[in-house]
Amino acid sequence: MTSIQPERSSVGGTGRILMWVVAGGLMFWPRLFIIGFAIFSPTLGNAFGSTLLVIAGFLLLPWTTLMYAVMWSIDSNTVSGWEWIVVAISLLVDLYTWAIARRSLTP
Repeated sequence: MTSIQPERSSVGGTGRILMWVVAGGLMFWPRLFIIGFAIFSPTLGNAFGSTLLVIAGFLLLPWTTLMYAVMWSIDSNTVSGWEWIVVAISLLVDLYTWAIARRSLTP
């Protein structure tokens, strides 16, 4: 008996374009807000002790950086309690963004 297995198809055509649009949007918007916070608000400077940390977050984990600064500035100038859940979800969004960007590059 022979088994018939479907061939694995890679994402191509419209699917690849859609993944690039989603990944591009997920990478663009938080960086735009981080730049806005850096220009118009002292929130980033107060939430993070180092400019180098903000730059690393801007490049690698923009959603996490943005949500940490937002959660830090909400009430008590610390991130505590339920605020860590928001930061953790934003970390998952960052990891998902990198995963779909990587997947859209592979043939």
